[in-house]
Amino acid sequence: MLRIFIVFLLLLLPSISHAQNIIKGTLKDKNGKPADNVNLILYPKLGNTILAYTTTNNTGNFTLNFKNEYDSLRLEITSLNYEKKQLFLDAKTNLLSVDVKTAINILPEIIIKDDRPIVQKGDTINYNVKSFADKTDRVIIDIIRNLPGIKVTESGQILYQNKAINKFYVDGKDLLENRYSIASNNLPVGAVDQIQVLENHQPIKMLDGIEQSDRAAINIKLNKDAKARLLGNGNAGLGLTPFLRDNNVALLKFSKKIQYINTLKNNNIGIDLDKELNEQNFSPNLFQSNSIKRDLLNLVRTPPPPIVATRYLFNNNTLLNSNYLVGLSNLLNLKFNIAYENDNVKHSDNNITNIYLPSDTIVINESQRGERAYHKLLAGLTLDANTKKIYLKNSLKFQRLWSNERDFISSSNISQTVNNPFINVINDLGGIINLKNNLLGINSFLSYTNLPQRLNVTPGQYNNILNNGSAYDEIIQTEQLKAFFNNNSVSFSKKFGAFNFNNKIGLLLKLQTFSNDLNLVDKGIVLKPIGNFENTIDRNLLKVYDETSLTFGKKQFSVKLGMNIDYNSLSNNGQKLKQTANEFFVNPNLYLRYAISSFWDTNLSVYSNNNVSYEANPSFILINYRSLINSDVPLYRTNNNNLNYGLSYKNIINAVFANFGASYTYSLSNILLQTQFNQALITQTAILQDNPSTNLKLSANVNKYYLKLKTSIDISLNYNVNRLKQMQQGLLTDFENKTIGLDTKINTKMSRAFSLTHNFNLLRFKSSSEQNGSKTSFDPITFLNQSLVLNLFAPKAYTAKLLFEHYYNNSNNLSPVNYYFVDATLQKSFINPKLDFSINLLNVFNSKSYTGYTYTNNYLVNSNYALRGRMILFKVGFQF
Repeated sequence: MLRIFIVFLLLLLPSISHAQNIIKGTLKDKNGKPADNVNLILYPKLGNTILAYTTTNNTGNFTLNFKNEYDSLRLEITSLNYEKKQLFLDAKTNLLSVDVKTAINILPEIIIKDDRPIVQKGDTINYNVKSFADKTDRVIIDIIRNLPGIKVTESGQILYQNKAINKFYVDGKDLLENRYSIASNNLPVGAVDQIQVLENHQPIKMLDGIEQSDRAAINIKLNKDAKARLLGNGNAGLGLTPFLRDNNVALLKFSKKIQYINTLKNNNIGIDLDKELNEQNFSPNLFQSNSIKRDLLNLVRTPPPPIVATRYLFNNNTLLNSNYLVGLSNLLNLKFNIAYENDNVKHSDNNITNIYLPSDTIVINESQRGERAYHKLLAGLTLDANTKKIYLKNSLKFQRLWSNERDFISSSNISQTVNNPFINVINDLGGIINLKNNLLGINSFLSYTNLPQRLNVTPGQYNNILNNGSAYDEIIQTEQLKAFFNNNSVSFSKKFGAFNFNNKIGLLLKLQTFSNDLNLVDKGIVLKPIGNFENTIDRNLLKVYDETSLTFGKKQFSVKLGMNIDYNSLSNNGQKLKQTANEFFVNPNLYLRYAISSFWDTNLSVYSNNNVSYEANPSFILINYRSLINSDVPLYRTNNNNLNYGLSYKNIINAVFANFGASYTYSLSNILLQTQFNQALITQTAILQDNPSTNLKLSANVNKYYLKLKTSIDISLNYNVNRLKQMQQGLLTDFENKTIGLDTKINTKMSRAFSLTHNFNLLRFKSSSEQNGSKTSFDPITFLNQSLVLNLFAPKAYTAKLLFEHYYNNSNNLSPVNYYFVDATLQKSFINPKLDFSINLLNVFNSKSYTGYTYTNNYLVNSNYALRGRMILFKVGFQF
């Protein structure tokens, strides 16, 4: 596979390895004043191939970067305010000073169409949608997935140059904030003129030019016909084996004063609608406040297989979603959103877990059947003003989740049920005031969270440990976490020439009440287990912090030096438990960025982070039917030191994007996890001991778009090594996990008769452990997934689509497995009205099971999953 990667890389190198020449210069008028906003286009002396283009800045300066392939050049200078000028240059010219004459050029009324697929103007990259679309694309995410320099993750998150975007706008407005998959999955392709990448985007306009950003945003620029009118798309689908349905409708409108997206969707063909509600970016406050749902108690479940969800997900999913943005004035916007989702998922699979210990191998066989009923209600109200002169934003959010899972393990005759609801209310306020060119910021984040969760296991387990060897009927484990969180801060920012000083002072308060209780039930009578299985704990944290930074930015170079100081006062009080602590930390950080040229950009960051928390709980908690957890420890301390480096390359003229990233993290904590295996029962206790761990990540990506062939090639290589420690069976164990991944994608529309997309993903995982100087290497596991999508465009608007998928999974001591899937679609399209009639045959080979292998440290899991069999689906799609 490495040879394949090298061959692909060599194919791309000619596009990025030509020597580059740079011409810099200044344009002035007859009075010696700078001539700004003047267009300069560089050609060969004989010919009309554009080698480079740019415009002068407000000081009249310009820079042209081009391949040094010609002896003589022609430079054309044009502007509405100056006479057109043409210069003939030697290819070795690198410095120019040009005088231009003032003129008034009145242009006739003409329409200029720029058909170039990618154009850059300043920090904005414009992708022409028509250049990347084909007849099968329906919503805008279909286009975004194939744009050079952009990737879309499985969760719907959009990456530009391997960094997550920070905003997703539709015609310059932020309707959806971090839940932008609602727009990308529902906005019709026909409504969009351009997809714009806004590089180095600062979402708060008052901070533009003051606080620099290395992340991009995306703006969807609608065409003239789509603005201020109702847009719609959807489909109705019915099928067989069993009775199938896939129905959805979306109504959208985008005008100057109002934007909205309303959707209603329902399917039972394996499409997970919950992904549309994913938050694609999380603030630190969401993590610290417990505002992101987590399961305190859970069922032992087979890990999901590395295949597309529509192959194995037996669902019944409905989503109702409404999002509005109303412009109250030129300054204020009001945003409202509400969403309700319910899902019922069934599963049937078999799980064989091998736990390799130095003196033993534990085998756990679990044949499972179960279902999950899931409901989610989200609501939000946001008022914001975001201009160069004012910034104010207040968001009120509510989340309510209901989840009930049932599972029966037939191999051991065990029934499991878990109820893990989640309630969360957030109010997030932020504002900036300009006081005589001094920026004063105010932020207040307030949240309340409640997680009341319950696990039932029938029949009762572990009689010797919990009930003096006597059998009983049922275990009931309850656990509840209530949390109040408040983070208030005031910041001050001042710009001194090329320097910017920023200081933020804040007060953080976190109040938690944690309770757990385990009961046994025998013949309807509630019994208490033997031992410590009940507790109620109050955990409180008061933090006072000061974050100071000094930024220097000039031309292509910027450096930011920061110092975060915080004082922490903690308490952890419960039954027979009283702990308090006061801790003071100084955490420095450094960020460097240098734009080497208009093609190359590099950055380096170094930071340290110290943290303390109380995790102590002397009682045991049954987090699932075979895992008991105890954390009777002192103050939990962590220290993380991080080093990150990034290098990116971008050549718009040749449509080449590339990036390299490296990160290294060294972490040290004072708590080590001790695991004791007693056949199926796993007991984990936290002990006081130094616990270092390291993580190294390397990634590289090259993406090249060939204009004449309408073909893009994308290659990614990833390497990750993680080292950690655990105590198992009383012996200190060092684990090392290595992962190597290679991903390639070829997308071509070189012919009007067909389009083709091929994805290739190779992942190799290797794990080893060491105890008392004795090292054990576990057999590596290899995953290989590839897919081929072929669209054939026949006369009279007929389209045939074929999807081929191949999955390979291998471990040396287990039989390699190969699975092949084929889907076929025949579609007839009508232009007026826009209708698509299609017949879809899914899983043509009728594969009904999948087997896969995974490793986690010294756990080898061999899983077998029930799949959806052959299905036929009739669909009618529409757009207006």
